Amino acid sequence: MKPLQSTKMDRVPAQSVELPDPPRVRAGEVYVFKFLLNRPTVGDLELLDSQERERARRFAFERDRQRFVAAHARVRRTLAAYLNRPPESVRFSASRYGKPQIANPPIDLRFNLSHAGNVALLAVALSREVGIDIEQERPIEVLPLAQRFFSKSEFNALCNLPATERQPAFFRCWTRKEAFIKALGAGLFFALDDFEVSIQEAESDQLLRACAVAPDELLRWRIRSVPAPAGYCGAVAAGPGDWHVVRWRADME
Repeated sequence: MKPLQSTKMDRVPAQSVELPDPPRVRAGEVYVFKFLLNRPTVGDLELLDSQERERARRFAFERDRQRFVAAHARVRRTLAAYLNRPPESVRFSASRYGKPQIANPPIDLRFNLSHAGNVALLAVALSREVGIDIEQERPIEVLPLAQRFFSKSEFNALCNLPATERQPAFFRCWTRKEAFIKALGAGLFFALDDFEVSIQEAESDQLLRACAVAPDELLRWRIRSVPAPAGYCGAVAAGPGDWHVVRWRADME
């Protein structure tokens, strides 16, 4: 595998994330940033720490390496704006289950990142666990996967849809479930079929429908859709209590 290097092709100057001055994050808000990863930005690689660079080197394809670098550099720039420190100085640790978190933050800032294709979504919240997921829709056999990973009611709801509607519904369900799992930070300790979400397209203030293994979680957590580019599907989950989404378009274009 070739060493990871910054490419001189199609690079754009480094830019700051467009945040309020000074940036503020309120307790009842979850901020969702959208980034495009189709062009590397000057200085992205230099912002990453040694662990992030090592992870980047493991990608087999240059395109995937560059997207990883771009996504993580944008996370650093965004969090640094809130923390009032240089992006390269932001340090990360891991929760008990491996969820990334800011090491020794001056404020209780939580975040979560997801990227697919050339799009990344970053969720940021204050004193509130948060999870976000984005998936790029693609032709797959949805029913076998849904039968394996979804709850019985979710699978039945998918089967009852016309065949042409099943693929987008599958990805809506998948992103909502992944966002919830990431918010919990429990990883494989909380199975995808241990809870139920809506597979409907219509947005709602609460897409979490049931949680049989832990009924109290239904009252603590909320899942909501996040607008995504055509061909993508996104969702964000956070808790406890009520909150609303503030969306930022930070494409670095």
